[in-house]
Amino acid sequence: MRNIFDVLKQIKNALGEDNEYSEIKAGIDEIEYSLRYKASEDVWNYVYDKLIVDFIPPETEIDYKVLSIWTTKTVEELKEGE
Repeated sequence: MRNIFDVLKQIKNALGEDNEYSEIKAGIDEIEYSLRYKASEDVWNYVYDKLIVDFIPPETEIDYKVLSIWTTKTVEELKEGE
């Protein structure tokens, strides 16, 4: 099973230095802190509810990259599934 903190780190890296995503990156820091107090069976749903839904439906390449990391599908697979 994947480590949620590794996934969040990958998502932060995908967001890059773009100022448009600075609030989301700060939100990821808050999510990481909050996860320390969540039961292990709840962490994936918590991250989905607090973060991932903001990228659905994907509108930009970065949205696709984030969803690709989350779903473990390639960007191309996600685009084909539309």
